[in-house]
Amino acid sequence: MTENHIPPANEPEETGKKKTKKLYLWGVIVLLLLLLPLTALTFYVSGYEAIFPNVYVGDINLSGKTEAEALALLDKAYNTQNIKESGFSVSCEDMTESLSVEDLGIVFRNQDTAKTAMAVGDVKNPVVKAVRFLKQVFSTTNQPPLISYNQELVKNAITTVSAPYDIEPVGYTFEIDRDAVTIHAPVAGCKVDRDAVIGQVEEQIRNMALSDLVLEHITTQPEPINFEEFYTWLTSPAEDAYYTKGEDGKIFVNREKLQCSVDKEAVQAAVSEIESSGKQTATFAVTTTAPKKLSANLSENLYKDKLGSYTTYFSGTAARNNNVRLATSRVNGYELMPGEEFSYDKTILPRTSANGYMAAPVYIGNKVESGLGGGICQPSSTLYGAALYANLEILERHNHSMLVSYMPAGLDATIAQGALDLRLKNNTPYPVKISGSANGGVLTFSIWGYNPEKISVDVLRSGGGFTYSATRVVKKDGVEIKRESLGTSRYVEPEPSETPEPTESTEPTENPEGTEAPPAGGGTEPTVSAPPEGTGNPPAESTPPYTVPTATPTPQPSAAPVPTGTTLSE
Repeated sequence: MTENHIPPANEPEETGKKKTKKLYLWGVIVLLLLLLPLTALTFYVSGYEAIFPNVYVGDINLSGKTEAEALALLDKAYNTQNIKESGFSVSCEDMTESLSVEDLGIVFRNQDTAKTAMAVGDVKNPVVKAVRFLKQVFSTTNQPPLISYNQELVKNAITTVSAPYDIEPVGYTFEIDRDAVTIHAPVAGCKVDRDAVIGQVEEQIRNMALSDLVLEHITTQPEPINFEEFYTWLTSPAEDAYYTKGEDGKIFVNREKLQCSVDKEAVQAAVSEIESSGKQTATFAVTTTAPKKLSANLSENLYKDKLGSYTTYFSGTAARNNNVRLATSRVNGYELMPGEEFSYDKTILPRTSANGYMAAPVYIGNKVESGLGGGICQPSSTLYGAALYANLEILERHNHSMLVSYMPAGLDATIAQGALDLRLKNNTPYPVKISGSANGGVLTFSIWGYNPEKISVDVLRSGGGFTYSATRVVKKDGVEIKRESLGTSRYVEPEPSETPEPTESTEPTENPEGTEAPPAGGGTEPTVSAPPEGTGNPPAESTPPYTVPTATPTPQPSAAPVPTGTTLSE
């Protein structure tokens, strides 16, 4: 009889446990085999103080080099001595600008470059550092040399040669007539890609091989039309023409904007016609409404009237005459918008030989000495006279320390650089322009503007000796509308020793700040000023007291005697 052996129920379970233990053991062995090299690598890299493998700067392999060794290699390869004889030019069409290494001010920042190469392995965690080291073994890092140079110089050179050929793109333009609007198609422009050229220059420096660059223009397109914005503007209320001042200091008229009444579909059809057909223009009918102020009227009225004028006479040394003419020329043509202020001191520039001024007599207290710019107070005084008759607002004016021969006492205006000034304000609703000339011993300033209200001015003076007061009387159509006190001017008597004695010199000795000798009889006020032209009459003597209106400037502190030794009149 055969017996069947039945294994115990727990035998398969014991076999499974043995297999699991074997797999676990093998896993531990494999892990140890993997960890041992990584541990060894980690231990090795943790003390690694050189540049990681496969780190290049240009063609220079810095692998395994210390920072000092890397710096030595970089200094040898990247230094201005290696390219000191080099240079390059940037050119566009017929324009060329040459630049040398010295001009560029190239500096190779090799120490920073070496530090950057070292930073590839600058990791605190040893395990991460080991992983990065292993990764670097199988890859390459190429870092450009760090440089500094005068980039602004290169940009300026690029602009110099390319600017004459640059064309700005122009979007849709249009002309508004009384019954139609004509739209003109946009026009593409062209311009040098400056950033790309800068990149080429830097690449050449890094490669230590400078060569000439020929600039090429790329086409630039204007911004697409914003139709809704355009239509809203086209149909918006009419806008007056107006005066504006350009960067060159000249005032011009901006044209008025007409309000157009037109269906949006008609405008859209004109734009679509240009876009689809390639036509350069398209026209659509409109009904227009004009504003009150038109450009034609503003242009016609610009500097139409002579508001005031004043003339004095000058002579003397060549240096003083030079200064008079030079200061006058710098004021001539100056234009002021309504509300704008004018400074004589700033306009004629600092009194230096570099600005063309010469040494001539000036007042210092109650003495006469020589100084750069002597004579410039005659143009300021003459301008003051013109401003009074033009009815401009006088913001600042100071009298001389002593009487001058070329202006009536109380109407002179002295200047001291950075301290005393003649400042005016255009208080009219229209632009004004100052014209000045100094030729043949005749100095004249005129102020032009627009005078629809027929404003005129009389100037009255009172006083005597060394104290004078002045008043401006403003009239409209010949009827007085305002009296304005111009303050009191007080002068000191010159030292007798400063009076010029007759000499045998063939060159006439100049009166300080003047061009005419005092009249016979020893009077202190010569009659050398010509009557103002156009508006106004010669200053009249008057004694009644006057009150100062609220809007009148406060009398200037210079009316009081000035201590000796203070420079007053240049």
